[in-house]
Amino acid sequence: MSECEEIATTINRLVKAGYIAKAQELLELSLDDYFVLQLAMSADKKVNAYTTIAAWKRAGLRLPAEDTDEFYPYRDSPSVTEEQLKTEVDKLKEGMRTSTMNPVMFLIQLPLRFILALISFTFGGWIGRAGIALVLLKVIGDIHWQWWVAALPLEYGVIYCLYMTIDGALYRAGLKDVGGYARFTQGGRRN
Repeated sequence: MSECEEIATTINRLVKAGYIAKAQELLELSLDDYFVLQLAMSADKKVNAYTTIAAWKRAGLRLPAEDTDEFYPYRDSPSVTEEQLKTEVDKLKEGMRTSTMNPVMFLIQLPLRFILALISFTFGGWIGRAGIALVLLKVIGDIHWQWWVAALPLEYGVIYCLYMTIDGALYRAGLKDVGGYARFTQGGRRN
């Protein structure tokens, strides 16, 4: 752990424990070598530096103003005004509107997606490979099953890929939410 990280985590621990005077003293001593943003970034890597700074302010720590050298030593990060923030949000919204799905390209992509899924299912999974092996055994005459029985794993693959292509298309079009199986297998959050 670097010296900056040690100082920053100590300040953070002092603030959380309620020792504001000691935290203030340590902060003021460390501003000769480090700046507030650097200390806040090193204090708690689980949260944003500005979240840490806000927590320090709420606890009563006196921090230098954001336009001083102690906060931004290179002065290349001025604070964002409300107008700039609104402009950026408007640009993002406009970008989302223009990136909506083109219906013609959407319909052209569907067969391609189905074919790619079928190829992946057939050659990438054990069910598809078993179907290929059974069909080859039927062709050379080693098994005397009906054709539809020998090709059953491949038929299953066609039905499965067709279903998944339609399901994905409905999801991409916004007509359907994520399915139960996807929610169950995604891990992390569970409803």
